[in-house]
Amino acid sequence: MKRKKNRKKNRTAKVFCALMAFALLNVGAGQRESKAAEVTAPYVPQHEIKAYLQKNLYETETVKVTGIEVREITDPDTKPVTTQALTKPVKFQIYNTTLQKLEQEVTSQNGKLPELDLIRNHNYTIFAVDSEYKMPNAYVWVKDNGMVDIKDTTKTYTGTTLTGVTYNYSQVKSLNLTRRDKAEPNPEKDRRVSIRSDVRTEGGASMSNIHFVLTSDVETVRAVSDARGRLNVDLLEDVNYTVSVEEALWSVASFPISVKDKSEYDAKKYGYNHANCQRVDEITLVGKKSGHKKDTILTNSNYGGTIYADMAGSTSIEGMDFQHFLLSERELATSGISALEGKDCQMFDLKLVNPHRWEVAKMAAGEYTITKQVKEEKAVKQVFYLDGEGTLQKVDFKQNGSKVTFQMQTLSLYPVVIEYGDGPVPKDDPQPEDPQEHSRTTLKVRVTDKSGKPVQGALLYLKSSYGKQGDKKFQSATDAEGRASYVCDNQELNDDEYHLLLVEGSPYTMDRQPVVLFETDENWENYVKSVDDVEYEGEITLTVKGGEEPAEPAEPEDPEEAEFTDSVSSLKEIGTSGGPVTVTVTGTKLPSTLYCGVHYVTKSGVETEVIKSQKVTASGTPEKRTFEIQIPDASKYEEAVEWKVGVDAVPDNGYYFFKNSIKIVRGAEGVTKETKEALQKAVQELESLKKTEYTAGSWQVYQEAVEKGKKLLADPNSKESDCKAALQKIEKARQELKKQLQEPQEPELTNIVPSVTEIGVQGGTVAVIVQGKALPEQLYYGIQYVTEKGEEKSVVDYQAVMAEGTEEQRMFEVKIPDVAPYKEAVKWRIGVDVAANDGYYFFDNAIKIVKETEPAKGEWRIDGKGTWYLNPDGKTYPVSTLKEIDGEFYYFNQAGYASAEKWEQVNGAWYYFGATHKAAKGWKAVGNTWYFFETGTAKMQTGWIKDGETWYFADGNGAMQTGWLRQGNTWYFLEGSGAMKTGWVQTGGKWYYLAESGAMQTGWVKDGNAWYFLDGSGAMQTGWLQQGNTWYYLAGNGMMQTGWLQIGGNWYFLMENGAMQTGWLQQGNTWYYLKANGAMAAGVSLRVGGVQYRFSGSGAWMG
Repeated sequence: MKRKKNRKKNRTAKVFCALMAFALLNVGAGQRESKAAEVTAPYVPQHEIKAYLQKNLYETETVKVTGIEVREITDPDTKPVTTQALTKPVKFQIYNTTLQKLEQEVTSQNGKLPELDLIRNHNYTIFAVDSEYKMPNAYVWVKDNGMVDIKDTTKTYTGTTLTGVTYNYSQVKSLNLTRRDKAEPNPEKDRRVSIRSDVRTEGGASMSNIHFVLTSDVETVRAVSDARGRLNVDLLEDVNYTVSVEEALWSVASFPISVKDKSEYDAKKYGYNHANCQRVDEITLVGKKSGHKKDTILTNSNYGGTIYADMAGSTSIEGMDFQHFLLSERELATSGISALEGKDCQMFDLKLVNPHRWEVAKMAAGEYTITKQVKEEKAVKQVFYLDGEGTLQKVDFKQNGSKVTFQMQTLSLYPVVIEYGDGPVPKDDPQPEDPQEHSRTTLKVRVTDKSGKPVQGALLYLKSSYGKQGDKKFQSATDAEGRASYVCDNQELNDDEYHLLLVEGSPYTMDRQPVVLFETDENWENYVKSVDDVEYEGEITLTVKGGEEPAEPAEPEDPEEAEFTDSVSSLKEIGTSGGPVTVTVTGTKLPSTLYCGVHYVTKSGVETEVIKSQKVTASGTPEKRTFEIQIPDASKYEEAVEWKVGVDAVPDNGYYFFKNSIKIVRGAEGVTKETKEALQKAVQELESLKKTEYTAGSWQVYQEAVEKGKKLLADPNSKESDCKAALQKIEKARQELKKQLQEPQEPELTNIVPSVTEIGVQGGTVAVIVQGKALPEQLYYGIQYVTEKGEEKSVVDYQAVMAEGTEEQRMFEVKIPDVAPYKEAVKWRIGVDVAANDGYYFFDNAIKIVKETEPAKGEWRIDGKGTWYLNPDGKTYPVSTLKEIDGEFYYFNQAGYASAEKWEQVNGAWYYFGATHKAAKGWKAVGNTWYFFETGTAKMQTGWIKDGETWYFADGNGAMQTGWLRQGNTWYFLEGSGAMKTGWVQTGGKWYYLAESGAMQTGWVKDGNAWYFLDGSGAMQTGWLQQGNTWYYLAGNGMMQTGWLQIGGNWYFLMENGAMQTGWLQQGNTWYYLKANGAMAAGVSLRVGGVQYRFSGSGAWMG
């Protein structure tokens, strides 16, 4: 029995008043309630996404990435780190984060990755998978010139607060690995990240033992919240998991969680809600009915004229709160897909997209309703999705004009295929407007007899499972038109589900007992939601028997007045042996007795009658009749390719056939997998139902239909047609099961389970789950504490509370007090009963009090010999040891006194202790020398040291170096402050150039657009420079010259590469001659190659 959730009238229940406002950031895959009442308006994107961050999800152009080295880090402390080629083969996974897809696995050879073809402008994560070596994941962006490092950033701090991040996007040239301390037998687990989230109700109660299911396209992970209400789970990095719970009382608003690396913001890796880009530190449980109350409709029909125009389409999706998601739509080509050959169809790719990261979001679980605009002139024959193996999988659908609506359990995983067929396009009939404003707060009933005549004076009431005190009476008996009504008065309803009955002693009876379901809207007002699981539309009609006057006889049926508009068979195909077929005919004034004929049709179109004017009794109404007929064995009619069933209201008068042919499938009598699975599912459903909840007659019909289905499943010779017919009968019997009214039971408690088994001394909110039978909504609880000696003392007595849930399991929340006033308390107990002042049921539900007391502290002492430290035990003191006290390090000598203004060596590391006895951290001047001590451990550092963004070097004694420094074959220059220089530096009257790594350069160097030459000592050269047989000229600032240049009264010409030109030179239409020394001939007559030439004063050749 479903229970009512009504807070408006429960304000006296102090603890419960804040409990059931269920909804927050997360999601689940629970059963959905009515769509229209709970779905908000379509979400219109308002993101401001920079154009360069947008990606083409359907990009086919790839970039060849070559020459990526695989290296082993041999010394991580040098700057840059020291590496060597790693020739051992190492496997790498190349994961496309834009598409959320593992794209390829490759193995390095001889210290290099093989050539990679990666999608242009997509983002990738590269994982190393090796038992001997490990690697921090590489996060890259594929550009036209290769891969760039997404995590290479420059950070800006104000104090210790990160205030800015600049992305450098440096080129990725190598993948650097380190050797593990010991071999890892399962290196794939490196990709997993442990995340933790608090699990709470909306009222704030921590919830233990909640069973979570996290579903992705590659795995399903199950986890249970711990005793303190925390969910700890290991997830694959960059994979989307859909979060849901498997609980009788609880759900979550379903959402996708993904582990993301946010090291560029100093945040490391954490659980990330892919729908809103927020960190997931808490998962909020909501009531079972509330999992979809904040659902939105996501549509892409409003993207025109925006930056999302290439995603635009004509589709909308419901099923979760889509938050920031976009919906991308693309029609795909069907050619080359064998499953689609010969079909008139369209195939669409629908993807959820995170617009902030421009990534596909895969939802591998859920219940999603998709509405798609199709060609209005075409009827939809079937809707499929194309699974990962290229197989078409059918989905339920409904067409209304140009729109088709269908259901999916996943999003962004499989293309959708819409197949078109012949026939008219289905359209829903428009519903007439009610001239009076419709109000669902009033249950309107019209009572008639079998002939449709109004019944006056009938008294009705709504029966509650709680007996007469919970029943609701109608305001008056039915009037002359047979109408009566019940108005919701917003008084508390004991149930949300009632049976509509005639009062006891009524002269009338009725065959069915409608079930009326009430709900509460956002204003906490009651309204009628449905009658017999059909949404309430304003009035229902009841047909009764009996009364003081006999019912008038029904008018006789006149077959001659019958008009047929359509005839539809339940099967489109049937095996050779034939079988039962259900035929539905529509029209006006259709009699209950009909006549049908069966013809077979040959390939040439010839029809032959086999069954003639067979009389059948049809059920239904004069507008729609249904009957069953046996299709003959086709083995007697070898030419037959299909059957046609005709119908008329009179015998021997021809037939109405319409389009209801049934194809004969010869030689295919085996049951199809689809039919067998559907029948198995229908048969198994009986096990989930309780016989006692239904009337004996309806249960017997249902059970007999199921038994027949079981026999067909067990029979290896079963036929397709028989199994389909049995499936139809089971479904029909299931739909016609009638609920049994049950007598009220005495409440019985069988267990009480608090949501946590431990709680801190400050107390907090705890959810209490009560199990039993016939549990009422209103319960009473008490809180006791228990001492070390086992004594029990009450703190809260007989507090009334309204509990959520079912008759078998209820839930409410209580506030456990601060333990401070109860010094003897070691644990809490919560007792529950269904009545006040009648004792409690406690069961084994103790909650341990975790007293998180401050640890004892030691103290400093000073005597005539020095300063020493008394340990927290009050008896001992540290000697000959390095000890951390309150975040600082101290050294105590053999006598136990703390060192001051002294160097100490401990376990091979050097420390310096100042006048206050604390070990130095950071930079410290000792005498005239500067040293650097690691800020976490206080150890003196040697070699390269990075402090902020600046590099320094300390020699083997730890002394900071200045001036020229040689490391191996490389020279560096350190300023007076010790800071390593880069770029140009002048020292000793000469200029030198240092690369970004600080290494001094020699030979040719390009700085900006200019070239310079540095000799073997690194000194910048000026004037004439000979390299091999070529001369260059460097200006006074060292810049290599090009073009015409006058030196010492002579003109020279230097080419674009700086090389001095000799011999003939043409400039425009003028020729010049440059002598062997490069000097231009001018104002002279000169013999060249045996020929005399004259040159003007400007050097131009004159003849």
